[in-house]
Amino acid sequence: MRLALLVALALLSALPARAEGAEEGAGTPPTAEEAVAAALASFAQSGCACTAPELERTLLALGPDAIAPLSLALASAQTLPPESEPAVLGALASQPPEPLRAYLKELAASAAAEELRCTGLRVLARVAQPADLELCVSCASPAEEEAAVPRARRIAFEQALLAVVRRAPEGRYVLADLLPSLDGSLVGPAVRALALERTPETLELFSGLLGRVEGADGLLLAELADVGRSLGRPADERVSVPVRALLAAGDRHVAVLAAQAAAALQDTRAIGDLIALLSHAEPAVRAAAEEALVLLARKHYRGGPEAWERWYRDELDWWVAEAPRVMARLSADDPALAVAAVRELAQHRLNRDESAEAVAAILWRPEQDLVVVACSTLGYYGSPRALPGLLQALERHEKQVVDAAATALRAITGLDLPPDPDAWRAALDPETLSEAR
Repeated sequence: MRLALLVALALLSALPARAEGAEEGAGTPPTAEEAVAAALASFAQSGCACTAPELERTLLALGPDAIAPLSLALASAQTLPPESEPAVLGALASQPPEPLRAYLKELAASAAAEELRCTGLRVLARVAQPADLELCVSCASPAEEEAAVPRARRIAFEQALLAVVRRAPEGRYVLADLLPSLDGSLVGPAVRALALERTPETLELFSGLLGRVEGADGLLLAELADVGRSLGRPADERVSVPVRALLAAGDRHVAVLAAQAAAALQDTRAIGDLIALLSHAEPAVRAAAEEALVLLARKHYRGGPEAWERWYRDELDWWVAEAPRVMARLSADDPALAVAAVRELAQHRLNRDESAEAVAAILWRPEQDLVVVACSTLGYYGSPRALPGLLQALERHEKQVVDAAATALRAITGLDLPPDPDAWRAALDPETLSEAR
């Protein structure tokens, strides 16, 4: 197939003379191949005196019949003057959508040369919309005789996916639906394109794909952890539960990455499962579990699993025996007692959501200093359960309270909005606020 491409290119390079002969002859109009070759030859012979935009306009004026010869010329960019390559690509990408996509579909379905497939993906990077993602996959997928997708094609595929997601972020959901059916060598580029936007929605996409894409859980967990760290706040339980389930994975590599992801997502509910991993047979799993525990519990025990187990039992006992009494002090008439209760709760992170609900319930109190401390603690917890109370605190008249509530909202949501309750209500998902109540 490579030989056929080289032969075709040789013919294409000989076309200018034929096109000139046709003009001198009976006036037979040149074919699209001849016209493309003549335009490129003229550009080269002029020493690139005409500009690339002028060349692009000339090539585009040749119409849809020029799509195939333009692709062939671009597929052998080494035979083109460097200055002409952007013009050829621009002329291709500017062709009418219907004939251009028809050509690309035919290209994807054929045993086309590697250079032509990469060219098709370059064009798609310029024009593709979410509805064209399946066509991107077809252009990149290995042919029957290919054992794996060549590196150059994988790179072109990733660039095309990134371009689509940048143009239309909703394309991530289309790509996520395609991911389970991809050839294994294309999963990596697709996952990296999905991770382009560091948002809570990206976390939900990745967690929803866990267990659905053969051999990809490790890659998905690594990207989950990376996005989670960049967000810097606890993930929703819908994200954390599938990750937590993989802590018991038989695959050592997956278990390590699940522990790292649990820490990055600030999943304090995973602490019990992580302590169990401290007795794992694999040193790498034990080390990952201990590192995650240090980050989540904000403790550092050197005594092995026994020390962590004692701490965990003490924490569970505290929540049974002491937490009700401490939470009751949040309503104490003496604001100093209430402040002390807020600070004591902040030292126990196992049940972050329950603590956040209890602390958020005192944001109505008139004592300004107490409410400011409560808002600061809620930002530290990072629990969405605090959102309704913090939104109400924004409506108070004390500037310190309003500023503290806005700071906590920013810490929990990652949004950078002014302390305006209407702006926050407009920005927050009603479903999130409903679930937080």
